[in-house]
Amino acid sequence: MALLIDTENVSPKYYDVIIEELEELGTVKIKRAYGDFDANNPWKATAISEGILPIQAFSQVKGKNSTDLVMAIDAMDIFYSGEVDAFCIATSDSDFARLAQRLKEGGKYMVIAGENKTPLSLSKSSDRFLMLDKLYEARPERQKEAESEQKTENVQAPSIRKIREAVYEIIRGGMDAEGWAQ
Repeated sequence: MALLIDTENVSPKYYDVIIEELEELGTVKIKRAYGDFDANNPWKATAISEGILPIQAFSQVKGKNSTDLVMAIDAMDIFYSGEVDAFCIATSDSDFARLAQRLKEGGKYMVIAGENKTPLSLSKSSDRFLMLDKLYEARPERQKEAESEQKTENVQAPSIRKIREAVYEIIRGGMDAEGWAQ
């Protein structure tokens, strides 16, 4: 399988979720991340630590999709090489819908990994859609983090409430019946 990551549209926090899901399907032979790695790209550290090949796509004009074109060309090169049976495109960008359709038409198993905001035109262009934000929230360690955060909030809430009550008492105690400071 080839994993192609659009770093402009997917957070690196989802990488482990993507890999776990893909490894259930087979071996991830090719891992590439596309973006401007000269800028403060949050994928840089993940690419280094996880053996992902970073593909530099300079942002020559602000707001243009230079990454999308590089990724599409690379996908077709991999497709025609015949090295893989499946593709995963990690993005929520609907511009990749036609690429996904073309890879499926060519007999490749197609996975899209995107967030809940992914347009239907993209998610329906795949054999399998991984809704990353939902899968991430469902992970056991994430649930433990959420429970821990909730416990922390519950611990802090009464102390804030007590401070507020104390401030109101001071205000009430320092005013006469007409609301004037004594």
